[in-house]
Amino acid sequence: MRNVVLCFLGCALFIACTQKKAIEKDTQLKIPTENMWVDTTNSTFKKWKNYYQSEVDSTFNVNKFEFSSEDSLHIIPSNILATFDSAYNNVYSPFLIYNSSKTKYIDLDSYQWSLHPVTNEVVWEADQEINLVDLIDKNVSRIGFLGPSFTVEDAFWQNDSIVILLQNSYDRVPSIQKINIKSAKKFNYIYTDTLVKSSQYQKLRIHQLLKNE
Repeated sequence: MRNVVLCFLGCALFIACTQKKAIEKDTQLKIPTENMWVDTTNSTFKKWKNYYQSEVDSTFNVNKFEFSSEDSLHIIPSNILATFDSAYNNVYSPFLIYNSSKTKYIDLDSYQWSLHPVTNEVVWEADQEINLVDLIDKNVSRIGFLGPSFTVEDAFWQNDSIVILLQNSYDRVPSIQKINIKSAKKFNYIYTDTLVKSSQYQKLRIHQLLKNE
């Protein structure tokens, strides 16, 4: 009888420990730690959020983003022209996203679109390259590449080494990517709902900046 009781208690303890580990693992996946989340008070983020709430889906809510994955950042050389190149096209200057010290900037645009030489209309490429330009070392690095199903609509620097990419997809599921350039890590957050309408944020951002030129 004593052996039966001990066996029963042992099984119960094993089950309890297994359940606890499963809960802890689930919590680690779904609840982002403080150093993994993004600054939702940033003006660019607030502009992006307000556009979604007013023009795309009135139920859009930041709390619907959940931590999805952590990946290594693959940094490779890029061929786009930077501001220190003599052939650089100044039409892209208003679109460059600088860090606070003005030593680096993010270029979301110059790979993906250009202006038609006759009509001056925006001509789009299918893919988008996200580039990091270091003005001190004078080098250009590709830190992201997206096919036609995904778009980085806007971006901002959380600090001098962390970049936040605000993204959407053909399936109307937005996402946020946090890139830590110093540690070469990226953290992905996926929206847990589907938007009512497709977003036109990127095109509006570009046309507005061109209009202001």
